[in-house]
Amino acid sequence: PTISVLDSYIDPGLRFLSEELGDQAIPDYICVLDEFSLEQAIKEGLGKSNLIITGNPHFDGIINLKDRFSIEDRNKVRKILNIPKENYLVTFISQYMTTRLKELGGSQGYNEVTVLKSVYDNLKELVKENLTLLVKIHPDPKEDIENTKKAITDQNPNHQIIFLRDKNTIQQILAS
Repeated sequence: PTISVLDSYIDPGLRFLSEELGDQAIPDYICVLDEFSLEQAIKEGLGKSNLIITGNPHFDGIINLKDRFSIEDRNKVRKILNIPKENYLVTFISQYMTTRLKELGGSQGYNEVTVLKSVYDNLKELVKENLTLLVKIHPDPKEDIENTKKAITDQNPNHQIIFLRDKNTIQQILAS
């Protein structure tokens, strides 16, 4: 059997459907990220029996890495980002859904801005001080940082919010 793992929900049909080969280009199984990815793949002509929801392969190893990430590693990441040792660190990993969904001509009823706003509004209720919210902007420049920043409309002065676009996501998650 052949298996393909998709790490994105953009154009799954284009990846496998071929006018020359027909369905011969479709693997026996295609691993997709989530329900939305599954629905998108079905809409683009891939058979439901070939599709399996498995989650994002980028984060599969994070639990195993946690055991090897020391307190010193944690403190080093926090120092680089100027995060006080006593602060709770919550990492929000953003996606540029607004742009992608416009390209696909659809909507899920939420996007990176509305989800971030909801997360921060709830964090404000739970943690009154000593909170750092690290917002990881997607590395693709299609995600507009200024648009994502609009989610934080009423920042608690006792909170630190960092918007960051870089590729050290795993270390920053582990430091949380």
